[in-house]
Amino acid sequence: MSSAGFVHLHTHSEYSDFDGLSSVKRLVTTAADDDQPAIAITDHGRLASLAVLRSACQDVGNVKPIPGIEAYIVVSGTRHDPGTIQVAADSDDFDAEGSSSNGTQARTKTKKYEHLTVLATTRRGLLNLIEMSNVSQETKSGTHPLIDYDLLAQYAEGLVVLTGCVGGPVAGPLSRITGDEPDSDAAELARAQQNLDRLIAAVGHDNVYVELADHGQRAQSGALPKLYDIARAYDLPVVVANDSHYVDEHEQQVHEAHMALGQKRTVSSDKRYRFNGHGHHFRTEAEIRAVHAEDETWQRGCDETVRIADRVEEDIFPDARLRVPRFPIPTRFINRLEDGTAKRYAVPSTAAEGTDPVTFSYFMHSVHSGAVARWGDDLPTEVSSRIKFELSVICRLGVMDYFLLVADLIAWARSDWAAQDWVARHDTGHAPDEDERARKQPINVGPGRGSAPGSAISYCLQIVGVDAIDNGLLFERFLDLLRTEMPDIDVDFEVERRAEVIEYLSVRYGHDNVCRLGMHGTNKTKRAIDSAGRFLEIPVSTVTEIKKMLPEDSDDLRLLMSEVAPDTSSLSSKDADSALHKHSSGQALRRHLDEDADEMVRSMMEYAATLEGVVVSPGKHACGVVVSDENLMPLVPMRLDKGEWVTEWDGPAIADFGLLKMDVLGLRNLDIAKAAQTNAIAEHGEIDFDLTDLRLDGPRADATWDLLGRGDSTGIFQLESGGMRELLTTAHPHSLDDLSALIAAYRPGPMSAGMHTEWAERAGGQAPVSYGSLTRDPAEQEVISSVLGESQGVILFQEQMMRLGKIVGKFDAAQANNLRRAISKKKQDLIDSLKADFIAGAQTEGVGEDGKTPIPAFSAETAERLWTAFEGSGAYAFNKSHTTAYGVIAYQTAYLKANWPAEFGAAVLRFTESGKEKAHLRVATIRSLRAEGIEVMAPDINASDEFTIARDGKVWIGLGEIKGVGAIASEIVAERTRNGPFSSMAEIATRVVVPATEGGKKKSVSSAQLAALAQAGAFDSLGHGFRLGHVIASRAVSKDPHVRIPQMEYSVLEKAARQRAVILAVTGDHPTRTLSRQVAALYERRPEDDAAPKPPRGLHKLPSEDGARIHTGGIVSAFSERMTRKGSWMVTLELENSHTSIQCVGFADVHADLKEVGMPEVGDLVEIRGTVRVREVEREVTDEATGETTTESRTERSIYLSGLEYMAVDDPDRDAEGDAVLAVGRMLSDGVADPEPVATPPQDPPATPTREDVEANDEEDFAPMQSPADTSDAETPANPRSSDERTADPSQGPAPMERPSGRPRASVPPSAEPADGGAEIPVVQASPEWSRLREVLKLATDENFELARPRRNASTGADVGSFLRVEAERGAVLVPVTVQRRLSDLAAAGRLPAIVSTPKLRCVVIDARSWREQLRVMTDAINSGAIDPVATSVDAADPRVPRTS
Repeated sequence: MSSAGFVHLHTHSEYSDFDGLSSVKRLVTTAADDDQPAIAITDHGRLASLAVLRSACQDVGNVKPIPGIEAYIVVSGTRHDPGTIQVAADSDDFDAEGSSSNGTQARTKTKKYEHLTVLATTRRGLLNLIEMSNVSQETKSGTHPLIDYDLLAQYAEGLVVLTGCVGGPVAGPLSRITGDEPDSDAAELARAQQNLDRLIAAVGHDNVYVELADHGQRAQSGALPKLYDIARAYDLPVVVANDSHYVDEHEQQVHEAHMALGQKRTVSSDKRYRFNGHGHHFRTEAEIRAVHAEDETWQRGCDETVRIADRVEEDIFPDARLRVPRFPIPTRFINRLEDGTAKRYAVPSTAAEGTDPVTFSYFMHSVHSGAVARWGDDLPTEVSSRIKFELSVICRLGVMDYFLLVADLIAWARSDWAAQDWVARHDTGHAPDEDERARKQPINVGPGRGSAPGSAISYCLQIVGVDAIDNGLLFERFLDLLRTEMPDIDVDFEVERRAEVIEYLSVRYGHDNVCRLGMHGTNKTKRAIDSAGRFLEIPVSTVTEIKKMLPEDSDDLRLLMSEVAPDTSSLSSKDADSALHKHSSGQALRRHLDEDADEMVRSMMEYAATLEGVVVSPGKHACGVVVSDENLMPLVPMRLDKGEWVTEWDGPAIADFGLLKMDVLGLRNLDIAKAAQTNAIAEHGEIDFDLTDLRLDGPRADATWDLLGRGDSTGIFQLESGGMRELLTTAHPHSLDDLSALIAAYRPGPMSAGMHTEWAERAGGQAPVSYGSLTRDPAEQEVISSVLGESQGVILFQEQMMRLGKIVGKFDAAQANNLRRAISKKKQDLIDSLKADFIAGAQTEGVGEDGKTPIPAFSAETAERLWTAFEGSGAYAFNKSHTTAYGVIAYQTAYLKANWPAEFGAAVLRFTESGKEKAHLRVATIRSLRAEGIEVMAPDINASDEFTIARDGKVWIGLGEIKGVGAIASEIVAERTRNGPFSSMAEIATRVVVPATEGGKKKSVSSAQLAALAQAGAFDSLGHGFRLGHVIASRAVSKDPHVRIPQMEYSVLEKAARQRAVILAVTGDHPTRTLSRQVAALYERRPEDDAAPKPPRGLHKLPSEDGARIHTGGIVSAFSERMTRKGSWMVTLELENSHTSIQCVGFADVHADLKEVGMPEVGDLVEIRGTVRVREVEREVTDEATGETTTESRTERSIYLSGLEYMAVDDPDRDAEGDAVLAVGRMLSDGVADPEPVATPPQDPPATPTREDVEANDEEDFAPMQSPADTSDAETPANPRSSDERTADPSQGPAPMERPSGRPRASVPPSAEPADGGAEIPVVQASPEWSRLREVLKLATDENFELARPRRNASTGADVGSFLRVEAERGAVLVPVTVQRRLSDLAAAGRLPAIVSTPKLRCVVIDARSWREQLRVMTDAINSGAIDPVATSVDAADPRVPRTS
């Protein structure tokens, strides 16, 4: 057996989506350990691993990288029009997705493509490989990019091909030769030969190798001798490939799990794809040669791998260099340089090599003119010095072009010029005339973010809107001479205009030179455990228990699970301590796995440890854009993602390659500011507002500070959380420094140290500012105060440490920046070295930042205390440049809200999504508007626009913001604008037409969209509204425009619930206000009562102390139930009134009670008891611009439920006269069969209180309309389910929960088989069982009861459980709304018969299939006292009640 070496040429890494399991670094290291001289990575259809392969091989040093790909080549036809072939269903078992079977028992399957191994051997070949891969993205079969033989020939230079695995164009056909069917065998041989001919024609005979592999599969074993034969026949070398998918042999099962997870399958799934055979790990040379140790051809094929590796150039990857575009200097400026009208600046000797003299002069000119515009012709000395300092750094780093292109991008965005015209005007001076050119709306640009506001030159160039000098911001925080990568200037734009900004970059620098930045998701520790648990079908509760044992920020399961402490001999002391600490933190996990966990759980953790860190999904960076000075197609691997080109490499790889990554961020608040300004101009004409110009003085500024001081910050950037509002009311900010400090203080680090409240109390004058903990020396205190005074003596900013380092410690700029890096990143060695310098420098005299003010020598003790403060604050001190810029946006949005509240509120609603994540913001905004006295109007078909607007002091919710309406809203508005307002729903259905898309049909408004409009209130202005009637008619109006709108309306609660469901809010009077009289009546004292029941307190008047007991009520605005980690049930609901809302949580006991009587639904009116829970919580908050996730701490108040009861108000659906109607309409609108028309007994409409009533009686406190003469301070538990039911014994605690009416639910008929058949009512009435029960009821109540059954479904003939009406002898009878849902729930639980005893209906409801036994059970229950028909409104017999004779 030869030992000439071996090189893996067919290797899959983790970048083969859910197929490869191996990390590239691990593969390269493993190759080096086996003395393999090179390695090729050949992922499926992708080159994403190239950058990692290059760096990994550089790190190892003795392994050559070979770029490669396993391409998808069409079986016939072209990649634009691929053909297919039919093959045996059991063939090519290596090809998981390249074929599809023809039926479950199919004998054949259809192949679309085959696998081809392609390698690059030269730099030209690599560029060709990259471009061929990129071009193939334009022709995909599903998610697989296709190549064809013509494309391969087009990019053949520098490439070699291996004929592929058993799923390839040569081995595949040969593997299907069975010897049983001569004609078929001849055809397959001819296909293999034809494909080999095409490969040779494409890349040349010398660049084709016959690929051999043997994993013990039948197809491979059968193909192997035929591959030997065809190689000899064509005089081609053979090469052995291993088709590796994971590194170690023992990872086979984890690899199977990885593939199954990609298919969304689990361990028990029969249909999951898995590899046959063995040896798909990264075999050693000895292992691969031993497969056929005595086979000379096989051994020669192993030797050939080394010869192929020798063909690969050593420097195959292009040289890394800066590929930043040179900014195009305007022709007019070049002309001015040439004719001497513009100053020509000499390039300093310290400038970066290759600095262009013209670019340098243009940059200097731009900076100077910008400085004059900012500070005037006579620049202050401090400004001149700062600009000179920054210029020296920028020139030495050679990044002037970068500043110019960012400035150009921002200038274009703020202009009204179209991209093409702007470029032409700027570069050549030629552009269309002002009257003829196209105009765009200017785009709002933020004042900066990150460290860029610390640059005075950025301020000169209008890149940022913050004066770095005036705000004490440091340039070295942004850029210093030690920086090796490009500067990073993040820019915020309007979210809705980001696409235009990215398109501008493409126009400016070339479409081929610009693309989006890609990224890759990986299996974090918890995700890996979840994935392993899901595959092994381990209960979620068990997986959750394991995850709770993980230490925070765990990222190495192997280390945590290892019984042996890590070897730290080669680590620094700090890294060694960190490794040992991480290992010790896994003790609880190790003990659990050793002592408590079963074998499946241990297997899960082994799987997870292997899956941890594996790349699982390609993605697109939220804001990153790559800009190059040359065509990216042959330079960077890319993929097409929804029409956009996206790099296969992530940010660091792009930066290492020298390409420019720009962050084009979207900030919703910039959209809000633009919309608010537009709204205000439309209503009031020109207004006193400019996003780029702060108005800090005058009445409007005073109104802004007043608004912030009272905590009215809903909708204001960075300040709208509850915790922020509390800090605002404490601090009463009155400067941008205050806002900057507030934003910096309200973060997890400072909050954990109590710095946020300390700062707020000092800022608000509630606590003194003191430096006594640092020094008692007045002179020292004065110096410290000059830096910390802006933040009330609290170190909140990194810049403050840097400035104190320079002023007190006499640090230079580089040392000051190192101080920031050392403390914030906990670099202990650097901290120690800087500390000595700081303390020594502090004891010498110096001058201040202005170069003049004398600084006294500090004592060593003060310097020590200052340094200790630095270290303590370093964990949370923030970037002041960032918070200052964001403070500006916060002020500007507050300025808009304070002075144009309706217009601002409309803008907030316009740009606040209606999804669950943003629902609370919409509700809070509406409440805030109402608090300002601004009426929020329901969407209106004739008054609303597509999006929310402000008009005449009111806010009109947009039609497009109604859930279920969507894009059709723009067509509704357009039609109204063209042809006038709508007079009916029918006109919407007939006039509004959605234009046809290419190949599609024109569409009109659907019935579902009409129903959503009706439920939102959009038709309320048409006559008397009748939302229920419009919903009913919506199903027919498109076919019959003359259909009559039934004059029916939802109940108060139903109407509000349905509107809330589609616009996330209730407009007009809140149901608690409308039903206030009925609610109050529930708590009136009756003659037979000793005292009136104590009514609940309003939600807005609840105590705020943790643990306080409460009794309150309101409308359920959200509800959910779920299983807890411990396997028990819990419920979560949100309760609201017109003032506020609060989260409520109930655990297993509450859930069990609710399960018995029925879970609440959105819109239910309920009364609750519980305790107040106040806690500090940490939540992950995703930056809407960058997609980055941070942890935010906040104080949250909630209620832990002990009991919940339904308030039984009389609230049925109504007709035009106010008469209660059975929800005939609801049955129609919800898709239930049309009921027969029946007469309905009249019911009184709910009393609507007058304004005087409301003012005299706050309905949110649920107070009775008349106070009883005798009241008690003791809280008497009450059960307001009806005015006839109350808890008699207060000692029994809260009354049992019971569901009265509300919106009825469909219920399921009992599932028991009928004992006597489905008898009709007359048959049951004639029975002795009914006669006996009726007599018992008469004796007990002195009332006559009738017999009833659920209303029959006309379409099925079966009884249904919708108890809106029941069938009685006199026909369909309305069930009182107070018992509808309770009756429905009893039926759903199989608990018929039920007795209904109310003033409006007295009956026994039976299941007509087993009526005899039911009637007997009910009779026995009444005789035994188990049911008291006098004291109950609805109840069901317990089948376990003993029989009485």
